[in-house]
Parts: sequence; C-alpha cells; structure tokens
Amino acid sequence: MKTIINLIAPLTLLISTNTFAFISPSEPNDIADSYEDSFNYEDSFFQEGEIIPSPSEAYTILKRLGEGAFGVVYAVEDSSGGKFALKSYRGYSDPYFIDSILSDASREFSRGQVLDHPNIIKSFDLFTYKTSYEEITNNVVLQLVEGKTVYDTNRGELTGEESLEAALNLCYALKYAYTQDMIYLDLHARNVMLSDEHKLMIVDVSSFFSADEFYTSYSAYMSQENSYTDSEGNKSIMPLAGSFIEPLHQQKMNRFFKNNPEVVKQMQEREKIQNHPALKGSTNWSDQTYTLDMTPIHSYYFKDITGICNNLINKSTLPRNDRINMRVEVKKLAWNYQEDVEEGQSITVDYYLNQLIELLESLPTSVAGMNYEG
Repeated sequence: MKTIINLIAPLTLLISTNTFAFISPSEPNDIADSYEDSFNYEDSFFQEGEIIPSPSEAYTILKRLGEGAFGVVYAVEDSSGGKFALKSYRGYSDPYFIDSILSDASREFSRGQVLDHPNIIKSFDLFTYKTSYEEITNNVVLQLVEGKTVYDTNRGELTGEESLEAALNLCYALKYAYTQDMIYLDLHARNVMLSDEHKLMIVDVSSFFSADEFYTSYSAYMSQENSYTDSEGNKSIMPLAGSFIEPLHQQKMNRFFKNNPEVVKQMQEREKIQNHPALKGSTNWSDQTYTLDMTPIHSYYFKDITGICNNLINKSTLPRNDRINMRVEVKKLAWNYQEDVEEGQSITVDYYLNQLIELLESLPTSVAGMNYEG
C-alpha cells in the first residue's frame, strides 16, 4: 500500500493490497521520528509458525502483513482455526513513549469492543507478551478483512449497486457511531476498506473521538495557542476541560487543529460565551448547550463523509454522466451545510447524514429491497 499523509492515525503501518487488517499509514509524527532509527525489524519480527500466547488464547503467526514506526501486523490463527489480525506494538526504553503506545493499543481495543456494528472493525483481545529478545510488546487482536482500501480500488471494480450499497453502509455505520457519542476524525479513503465481496469496513477505530475528548483536546490546544506571560513573568493558560486524553492522541489532535485553521477560526467565532477563561465540555456530540459551538467540526466531518461516498460512486461502472450527476447531488449537501455554518446556524451532523441516506436510497441505481446493514 502506498503511504499518505494523515491527521490522527495511530500507527504507521504498511501492508500489501491483497489482505488488509485495520491498517492506517500516517504522516511521520514527533514520537515516531524520535524512535524510528532504533527500531530493528529483523530482531523484532515474530516468525511464521511462532505461537504467541495471551491469557485466554494462543495465536499462531501465519504471515507478516505489514510494519511501521511502532510495530508490525500479522495474520494469525487461534486454537480453533479462526483467522484474525494481530497488531503488535513494540516496546522502547522511554517510559513516556511506552505509556503512549500502550494507551493507543488499549484505545484501539476498547473502541473495537464498544462500537458493535457490522461495518466497523471489531477487536477481540488485548495482551502483553515478552518476545524471545526480552522485548515487551502490547498486542491487539482484531478482525481480519481480506480486500483492499477504497483508495486502492480501481474505477470499474464496483457495479452501481455495489457502490451505493457501500456508501449507504458507510453512512449507517457513522450514524450508529454518532448515537454512541463517537465521530471519526480521520476519515479518508485509506481508512475505509472493501472486502473481496465488496463489503465496506471502517478501520483504525482509535480515530473515533467522543465529544468530551474533542473538548479536552481543543481546550488543551487553545491553551497552548492562547497562553501569555503577565507583567511578573508568570505564564497563564486556560484550564483544561472535559475528560483526560493521552499525550499521543493530544499530539495528533494538535496536528489536526494546525492543519485546519479555518475550522478552529469558525469555532472560535461561534463561542456562545465570550471572554470566558474556560471551555466547558459537553457529554455528547448532539448536546446543544455548548459553550463552544461544534457546528464547524460537524460540517468538516460531513464533508469527509460525502467525499468517501463520491469516491465510491466514482469507482463504479456507472456511465460518466451518471457518476457526475450523482456526485454533484451528494456534494450539494456538503455545500449547504457549509452555508449553514457561514450563516451562523447550529446544526448537528445527524441532520445532514439523514438527508444523505435519503439521497443515496433514492438514486436510480439503488435496488429496492437491497440488504443495507444499518
């Protein structure tokens, strides 16, 4: 798989285009850059046929699928013959780095447990293991998906029905996640897969963020941006709000905010309480009592959703004019949402997500009674 610059992917991992398992290549980050040179792949690989035990299961390494700055991914088989993917995070001597990586593995596991949807990758096991080189690894066992990413899918590989079914399943999965107070803040064509049967699957589940996490990371970012030193040389920052967020994920969110200054600017302009020293967190993305108006980030999110839907439509065998017309109709919804933001309206993403679902279901190549997974 080719690499791409992402915003908040948890792990730099490369994999072939034939078998995928929740792999998300990411841009180099500060932590990865600090340790990349010390990573010895030849000493750190598990070997084919090696048995990796967890407290409840023993996994046999079938083959290595890919590797990156923080670890390696393998296809594995459990004692009953079930096939899974094992993501193994490698250990380093720096306690800060180890804590961050372990929290990332734990986050990926917990998200895969909480989000129970047929189009969101599932997690099954989380455990530590000491390798034959006395290296402590943290390991996450997840669903193995054989197929390739939307990015690597070529035009003409999907029928019109398959492309619309995949787009609908994407919307249904993200709508479900929204009801669980989660939105996906790294949505792009390399984090969405199609199985060999063209079933859509959202991967890199650690990129699902709750409203409280977003508030916390935004508050921390703005604290850094808005810090000042008084006449006596004392540095003052805004207090943090919401729930705790691990340093590694805060770093990724900082990159997200820096790469999207217009979203940050719009959010600042829409604060409902002016000149308040703290940002008060919300317990849910749909809460309308925000101190900080979240409509700009909702609109940004919806733009990414429509982008994936249009990508899927463009990969179909539909005639050129049909593809163009469908993509324009989808894009109109994103443009309308942005107009709402610029006009000062406060609309959560579920409103437009429902409109997008209705549009996709009404498009002429939709087949009545098609088995969409919602």
